[in-house]
Amino acid sequence: MPEGKRRKYTDTTVKLALMTLEDRTFAFDTQAAADYAHILVERERRGTPTSIQDAMIAAIACSWDAAIATRNIKDFEGTDVELINPWEFA
Repeated sequence: MPEGKRRKYTDTTVKLALMTLEDRTFAFDTQAAADYAHILVERERRGTPTSIQDAMIAAIACSWDAAIATRNIKDFEGTDVELINPWEFA
């Protein structure tokens, strides 16, 4: 994006959003990397390979013992992560 008011506004907005979410995000750390490898291998073994992105999301959730809220349940099944479909009523 070229220099100008729009770029400055966008940069400021992104920085503010990141600062706001800073204590509510989980990093892809060493434990997540180990869980990622396990998830990829296990999904391949079961014949249900997953995308890199979904495996990374599942690995981060697994490493923090967190749940994933998604409507796309099938892409995360078999990852040992609690899945919550917010579109289904309990």
